[in-house]
Amino acid sequence: MCLYCRSEANQDAAGFAHYAEAVELRFLNKLKPRLYYTQEKIRAEDGTAIQIALFKDNQIVESGPLSSARIEFVALEGDFNDVAPENWTECMFNQNIARSPKGPVLGGVCQIKLKNGEASPSGISFVVPSSKSRSGMFILAARVHSSDKAGFRIMEALMNPVEVQVYRNKGISFRIASCCSVVCFDACAIMQF
Repeated sequence: MCLYCRSEANQDAAGFAHYAEAVELRFLNKLKPRLYYTQEKIRAEDGTAIQIALFKDNQIVESGPLSSARIEFVALEGDFNDVAPENWTECMFNQNIARSPKGPVLGGVCQIKLKNGEASPSGISFVVPSSKSRSGMFILAARVHSSDKAGFRIMEALMNPVEVQVYRNKGISFRIASCCSVVCFDACAIMQF
């Protein structure tokens, strides 16, 4: 752990004590099941856009400067929940952002602005397969842009880990599954004779 992280933990605690309020981003819906393909739009489990909101003491922040804060979406390493405590620091979060030598892990519009404390991003997708990550999975996460934090700690939002495969494999896995069912059908037909 870096020295910055150790001092940041104290600053985070002091920030919460000073404001005596818990401020956090939360996803309002869940991701669709655990498998995504690169270039596939990230959607909620019911097929709608992901929704996110900023909460202060369990109420959506509907007015004031934080209600229109800029939100950044990032991909974290899939084991972040295993390696970070429940009350992680901003430094721990930043150290677990997934990176690729080819560029960002997420594509599309990865920064949006809250309106009355809520937003629904559209067009975000994974552009790198999760096989390139240390755990084989990614976590979609969101944070308030650093310049909009008003000097205190705002907890980031996390989704569940997902596996991301290369899009060109989507058709191949379907064809393999179809071929296997035909082979199984033929084998069963032969066994009945």
